[in-house]
Amino acid sequence: MSTVELDERVLEAARREADRRGVDVSEVVTAAVQRFVAGTDLQELLADFRRRDEASDDTLDEDEALRLAYEELAAVRSERR
Repeated sequence: MSTVELDERVLEAARREADRRGVDVSEVVTAAVQRFVAGTDLQELLADFRRRDEASDDTLDEDEALRLAYEELAAVRSERR
């Protein structure tokens, strides 16, 4: 376990949330930090996807993308039958 310093307003908000949930304030703070870290990781992952997409030469034009989408739709529908 580690010690961190929180602004009094943040700590009070965490205490209110903990009371509302009926849990210890440390659970609220831990969950908030985990969500923040996971969100940051997700943002980094999405930014990486965007960079790769922008650097890719195999970008489809709209007509080609629609053609592929309709082919996939037709394939899924034929599998259902």
